[in-house]
Amino acid sequence: MAVASLLCRQSAAKLLGATFDSGLGCVVVTVQGDGVTAYNLEQRQLASYPLGSRPNVEFATASAQLSSAGADKAIMASIVHDKAASTYTLCHHASGAPTRAIADAPARVLLPGPAHSCHILHRTPASNPTGAPAASAAHPQPLTAVVLADGRVGVSASNPEPGGTALTLLPGASAAPAPRHLLAASSHETLVVTSQASAGSPVTLRVLQLSRADASGLAQVKAASLPCPGGPGAGAAHAVPTGLTLSAGYALLQWSNGHATAVHGIQGGASSPLRPVVFPLADAVGANGASSSAPAAPAPVPGTASGRKRKPAAAADNGAPASRPRVLCAAVDERQFLLLDLQTSAAQSHVCFSLHDAQFGVPLASGSVEVDAPLLSLEAAECAVVAAGPEATVVRLGGALHVLHVQSQPVSLLSLVARLSVSAAAATAAAGGALGAGQQQHQQSRGAAAGAACGRGVAAALAELPAPVALDPTLLASSSASGAAASAASDDMADVVLQLVPDASVSRLDDICNSLVAALSAVQPYGAAPPQALLDSAVSYISGRRQHAMPVPPQLPSLTARGLAAARQWGQLASLLAALPAGGLSGCSEVLVAAAAAAQYGLLPRLSTCLDEVEPGALVAALQLLLAPTTRLNQAARQQHYAALRASAESRVAEAEALAAAVAPTPLLPPRGRGGSRGAAAASDPAAALALAQCAAAVVDGFSYREVLLHPLLAVPVDGPAVQVALRRLSGPAADALLGYLAKWAAKYAGGAIGEAAAGVVLPQELLFPYYHQVGGW
Repeated sequence: MAVASLLCRQSAAKLLGATFDSGLGCVVVTVQGDGVTAYNLEQRQLASYPLGSRPNVEFATASAQLSSAGADKAIMASIVHDKAASTYTLCHHASGAPTRAIADAPARVLLPGPAHSCHILHRTPASNPTGAPAASAAHPQPLTAVVLADGRVGVSASNPEPGGTALTLLPGASAAPAPRHLLAASSHETLVVTSQASAGSPVTLRVLQLSRADASGLAQVKAASLPCPGGPGAGAAHAVPTGLTLSAGYALLQWSNGHATAVHGIQGGASSPLRPVVFPLADAVGANGASSSAPAAPAPVPGTASGRKRKPAAAADNGAPASRPRVLCAAVDERQFLLLDLQTSAAQSHVCFSLHDAQFGVPLASGSVEVDAPLLSLEAAECAVVAAGPEATVVRLGGALHVLHVQSQPVSLLSLVARLSVSAAAATAAAGGALGAGQQQHQQSRGAAAGAACGRGVAAALAELPAPVALDPTLLASSSASGAAASAASDDMADVVLQLVPDASVSRLDDICNSLVAALSAVQPYGAAPPQALLDSAVSYISGRRQHAMPVPPQLPSLTARGLAAARQWGQLASLLAALPAGGLSGCSEVLVAAAAAAQYGLLPRLSTCLDEVEPGALVAALQLLLAPTTRLNQAARQQHYAALRASAESRVAEAEALAAAVAPTPLLPPRGRGGSRGAAAASDPAAALALAQCAAAVVDGFSYREVLLHPLLAVPVDGPAVQVALRRLSGPAADALLGYLAKWAAKYAGGAIGEAAAGVVLPQELLFPYYHQVGGW
């Protein structure tokens, strides 16, 4: 249900920030004094741009990037601060341009003052439906919006050509005095900016969208004033906004006092007002959120990191409460938001999570996921949500960026139940008006105290919200109301008689894991095949744990894979690999050699993805086996593998042809290899489908039965010097064949058969191929 992976790790002092490129589905990381690097969600580096070596030049904000679906170029926007000249400059850079420093980009726009953030806004085809008025149509080209430190917003064309376009400041956006707390978030054509003059004061939220009706191309469509949530006891007098995320349906604003405000009605014109809803995050964590399903953290031991004194948060938040809750929240989609608890299981390096309905705050699912980060030693200010969406949530923990994949949950029925419960509570409160004056006053005082303690004073506001989804009438239809009531009563009675789960049953899974590891490690001699019953138990155990998003010790999958290869149980090995994430195998590179020796060519792509690191000696040994000439012994297996690759590539070409001819294509297979969300875009975008077809055709065209076997192995990240030493053991004929194979890839890249479009195309796993820099490295 949930998986976490480390995207990259930098120095916490130099990691300036990160943004998300929705077109390419990648994270753009800005490192102070170094440059900008783009990673896809599978931890693969796509591009890198240096800042430059000029003295007194540094990044002012995190850079932003926009890649159009199917395009072979991306636009990068960076704000550079020249400390010697005390100037701030907006620089535009194209990925397809000759490599040069960002500070020396030809497209430069001088800014009137310090900047807070920059955003590239663009419209998608879905955001301009047929029949929309011309005033709301898409702007001819993307625009770069710069949020200045004083709260003003400037707009410039996202043009990487020399000269650039002057910055246009939006009218009526000047802020005097400058806001003390400023946040901004963007999604496609929408930019949301929040500003607060001082801690505890109301926050002004502005919604800006692209529009041809305005000369600058960007106009403010609506605004609202949001009071600080919580009563005096909840720290409302010192609350400041700490995080802002944006989805297609609402904006989610997090506060320093453990609350969050979901502002619905972001999309639409000025006629649809903004509807803020407040959720107490601390109650969600303590009552029915993520922490309730996570193991309890032990008490801190004196002298450990958890027992050290922390600096007051007020020093960093300028008036924020001294103990900021260590929770994060992010808008996942138009109906749900994600809550992350960084405190409860920090000692076990676990982040507890829970999904909530964005209309009512109803918990939909909860659990925990392990991360590679020192959670106990991190301050609240060092943790933030970088980007969030249906694909994944990117979280910054100190100097590391982690990608969290949490499966979304259906919310229709739960939203109905939440609305009925809120309505019932409102009806009960209304019925209390028939009580006596003294008794009513006494109950009201008790209710107010309970609401202040539990943070559930938002029930009245929730009851006024419209239904978030269109309900199916058949769900509400019932032949007998009494029968439904009796069924509900029987369910309640069944819940009452449930017995508690013994502690021994909870620890039984860990005992099974330890026994499996011990049994697999005890197999003698080394490399012998373990008993089949033991292998069956290990594969079943790992698949079950992975299916329920439970952690698996890294040595168990590696020992199991090694045992399956020794027993030549290739079908079970394929099932094991399907249950493991990328990089889930470590220390068993010999499995790759065994699969190549047994002519199990279909396992090579998945093994190349699952192996955390392939030893150079094992990689060269596998290459030696695959570079052997095709003979009668291996011809059938190689021909069958080539035919499968050819069929997969031809299906992509047929889909692109059908889409170009405006014929409904066959749905694309779900991407299992590189990339992130581009596979869904290719299903409806002819340009993306064409780029996908070009890369798929390049994988098989011009290559022999033997050469297509090398694609996944050369796509594995390697240590260049170590592989260079190991390649000395490659035979002369095999080395000549490898050079001929690399020459074919070099010709394809140089001739423009695929070009830079390969960096953003999602291919099925069987069609993996090496990128241009990997071909040059080999």
